[in-house]
Amino acid sequence: MTAILGVNAFHGDSSACLVRDGELVCAAEEERFRRIKHWAGFPSEAIRYCLREAGISLRDVAHVALNQDTRANFGRRLMYLLRSRPSPALVLERLRNRAQRSRVEKLLEQALPGERFAGQVHRVEHHLAHLASAFLVSPFEEASAVSVDGFGDFASAAWGLGRGSSVAVEGQVYFPHSLGILYQALTQYLGFPHYGDEYKVMGLAPYGEPKHVEALRKVVLLRDDGGFRLDLAYFRHATERVEYVSGRSIRPRSRSCSARRVVPKRSSRSGIGTSRARCKQSTKTHFSICLTMSMRGTGPIGSPSRADAR
Repeated sequence: MTAILGVNAFHGDSSACLVRDGELVCAAEEERFRRIKHWAGFPSEAIRYCLREAGISLRDVAHVALNQDTRANFGRRLMYLLRSRPSPALVLERLRNRAQRSRVEKLLEQALPGERFAGQVHRVEHHLAHLASAFLVSPFEEASAVSVDGFGDFASAAWGLGRGSSVAVEGQVYFPHSLGILYQALTQYLGFPHYGDEYKVMGLAPYGEPKHVEALRKVVLLRDDGGFRLDLAYFRHATERVEYVSGRSIRPRSRSCSARRVVPKRSSRSGIGTSRARCKQSTKTHFSICLTMSMRGTGPIGSPSRADAR
């Protein structure tokens, strides 16, 4: 028997799942047990639940997969730090997130007193985890795969080719450019300040009219390779630590706390353009696309509720 524990920790909607011999046994979000919406710590209760449902203990777990790899894109992070000189608060927050994720083995044993973890921890790059979760459970033997979200491991989007039991990442969009950040800024500008409120704007979007598409094209710049860039004159997340309101007891700080000036309309052409470009770049035509998108601004699957690790 091979038991694999998947962990989404220190990020909004922390969760855990357990796979045994290739079959998903159970999965749960920590908020279900703690009764705190979008819990963003270590999912100890969800882990306990998964082990209990599988009828095993921590010592029976051979592998733990964590959906963040703090080593990913390290060179790009360093260059950005030297070139842009972001605020000390932003840098300290990122360092704290990195330190938390380095203690997974100890946290597992602390969450389950008396049990010992003797397996291996695998830190999976954020978007590779997204792509794998879309492709590996799909019915396709071969497919293009696209991931678009806020940020994770210093990237906001990735695309590649899934074949058999592997996924090859062929392109990414890096910090500070992000459709998730754009959606977060617009969501807050419209008066929805809390983490996770983006789904409300998504629900309202079909009832609107595309009156501001041309203006938005000045904010989101599409690239020939299917990627995109933001006009950073409209945003301040690139150099400052942006607060994210996270609870009913906290009053909204500002309707535009992630943006400088915001155009009140968003288009999905960038994400779809990435998908189409990926198909055009393939050596053969692929009629299947696995797409994973999370427009929660700086937070989806897999850092504190305010932001993905960068």
